[in-house]
This record gives sequence, structure tokens and C-alpha cells, in this order.
Amino acid sequence: MRKSRSWSLHRVVAALLPLALAAIAGPARADVSVSVAGNTATAQISLAGGVGADFTLTFPNAQNLSATSVGIGASLVNPLDATLLARLPTGASLAVPAAFPVLISVSPPVLGGLSFTNGASVEIHTHNLTFTQGSPFRIYKAPAGGKFYDITGEVASGSVRTRGTTGGFSDFLILVDTGSYADGAEDKFDYLAARVDTSAVSSTARAALLADLASSRDAFEDDDYALASTRLDTFRSHLQGYAGNGVPNVWRAARDLDNIAGDLLAESASLQFTLGRLASQ
Repeated sequence: MRKSRSWSLHRVVAALLPLALAAIAGPARADVSVSVAGNTATAQISLAGGVGADFTLTFPNAQNLSATSVGIGASLVNPLDATLLARLPTGASLAVPAAFPVLISVSPPVLGGLSFTNGASVEIHTHNLTFTQGSPFRIYKAPAGGKFYDITGEVASGSVRTRGTTGGFSDFLILVDTGSYADGAEDKFDYLAARVDTSAVSSTARAALLADLASSRDAFEDDDYALASTRLDTFRSHLQGYAGNGVPNVWRAARDLDNIAGDLLAESASLQFTLGRLASQ
């Protein structure tokens, strides 16, 4: 039988309130310093009130990657802003942590020519949050002005490092997520199936990948999370083979291509994280 998380959203948010008033005053732009080494771009972010983070993007094989072509910015947000909250999943147990109310935006300029294949790794590392075992912090992503969704692949100490993968950009938040793991897994299975089931994916790849997802979901519905994860490994292995050969896998600054493989790799990795949490309960 599935178990729900024991974290209290109100308790977590209350513990993070000291910096809330600074954020409520309105958006404040960050001092962002970007450096590039190889296929990795790192942004050092500094905001009012001692709020700061290191934001890292690591690409498998980026083209035209530079400090200016990646287009990284950040700002403080109001954790209670109605417009921002409307971008969060409906009915989810989510909150913006008052100790780190930071929206990080990645909007590569078209003329910068940035491009990459498959998924880029994302890490937000901040000392403004405290890591605990079973941490409720998650990294969420949204298209500009669009709905946020969970891409968390790992939450680690130091003080908090949230990691995930993305097939594109542009907005990222760390959120406190105290919702059901099982509900989160259902949402991710739904997302993956919808992203695969499109005419942009070849019929051969689509049939194979949907079958893999259905097999994994069957095990999940039987509460066999270890088997569901193993079967999701098969999905990811097949996806790697079809990427660029039946499943579009390129993102570029012109925004004229749909990096389906990148999104599938990102969300399946996040589903693996959720299945791991379920298995450990």
C-alpha cells in the first residue's frame, strides 16, 4: 500500500519565513556572473538579503556556448504572488521557500547560436537552505510564463543541491514539495506518455517507447517500485538509441526545433527519483 509523506508543509514554510518580507517587496534583479569551461556554464548569483546560489548547466555537446550565449538571469520573487502561484501545478502541495525565493531564467539570445542535443544537466546549489534526509526541496522548470513541473533527479547536501535535467529552457525554481510521491509518479508517467505519443516521433520509436512506459507503469500500479524503475531503465536505454533517429533531440536558440528526447530523458530521470523515494518508504 502506498504511503504519503509525513512532512508538514506549514511547518517547513514557517521555518523559512525570516526572509519573506524582503521578497514580498517585489522582484529584485540579481548580480549574475557567468563563466564557461568546456561544456559547462556556471552562474554565481547574488541577491539582496544575503540570498545567493551557484547555478550550473552541463551540456553533452554544446555548440556556441559562452557566458553571453547562455542568457542566465535571476530575481527575487514574492512567495505569495498570485501570478507566480498560478503557474504551479493545480492542487499540488507546493510553496516557494521564503529563505530562497529565487526565480532563475535561462533565455539564450537567438543571435548567440547556442545549441545542444539530448538533455542538459541542471544544478542549483545554495547555502540559504538546509539539507535534511528526505528533503522536500525540488527543482521545478517552466517555459517562460508557463506552468512549472518537477524535474528533480537528486537532492543532495551542501547546503542544498537540487539537480535535474532539461531538454530546453527557461525558468527554474526550488520549491518545497510535500505532496504524495505516488501522485507525483502518476503525473510523470502521464507527461512521458503524452510527450512520446506524437507524430513527431517515428511510429517505430513511439510503439516501443509507449510499450516500455506501460510495462513500467504496470509495475508501479502493483506497488513494485523497484521493478517499475528497472523497466524505466529499459525505456531510457531505448530512448537513447532512438534519440536523433526517430525522436527529435536538438535544441537551439532559434527555438525552431522540439527537443523531445531531451524532455523525455529529463522527466524519466525525475520519475526514477520519485520511484526511488517510494521504494525507500
